[in-house]
Amino acid sequence: MSAISHHESLPTMTIGEVMALLRSDFPDASISKIRFLEGEGLVEPHRAPSGYRRFTTQDVDRLRLILLAQRDHYLPLRVIKDRLEAGELEATLFPEEETEDPQPQGESQGQAGVEPTDEVPTPVDIDPGSRFTMRELGRHGGLSLDTVKELVKFGVLEPDAAQRFSGAQVLLCRAFATLRASGIDQRHLRQIKNSASRDASLIGTSVQHLRAEERRVAVAELMRAFSDAHRWLVVSELDRQGPTGR
Repeated sequence: MSAISHHESLPTMTIGEVMALLRSDFPDASISKIRFLEGEGLVEPHRAPSGYRRFTTQDVDRLRLILLAQRDHYLPLRVIKDRLEAGELEATLFPEEETEDPQPQGESQGQAGVEPTDEVPTPVDIDPGSRFTMRELGRHGGLSLDTVKELVKFGVLEPDAAQRFSGAQVLLCRAFATLRASGIDQRHLRQIKNSASRDASLIGTSVQHLRAEERRVAVAELMRAFSDAHRWLVVSELDRQGPTGR
């Protein structure tokens, strides 16, 4: 049986119906995101004679795994695709219980020779104020050492005087691993860094007259407000650009 006839033998749904099923669990998912995943070869919906995409329930299950791997495990698309093709992605997301105590996570002093990859381990809480070497930054941030060096070169990551990186920069690397899957590269991230520097300067100026405890509270409130303002500006701009086509 051909791939097309196999699709036609199963109940199918439109991309809008797929979004309705996914939105409750993945509120950040979008039609353009699904199209991007299709373009990367991670999902292959059938095309009806009219040209519209038609998805099976198997396609939706596949999308759920992909979105879960990105959101909760920070896996790059290359890794997700490889594990999908090998039939290993579900086992990666839902591993069986280990029979031995896992090695404690965090900064390890005994992992010399272990090269970080673009695959991120199960997320762990990171103290933004903690310090990491470049290799540890890549390992905990989910980026290869070469990618970390490129981010340093572009001025996105800046080590301290002891050549250490903060926990906040680890979390930045995790965010970049997700952004890169949608085509955001180091140059784009440099633009975001410039904008963040301006925001930090504005916030710093506005709270400099406050005492330490008051300053911490005010900074937290202002950061939430800046984050909300940025989000809704982006949403407003996307709305202004108009709805996407099929």
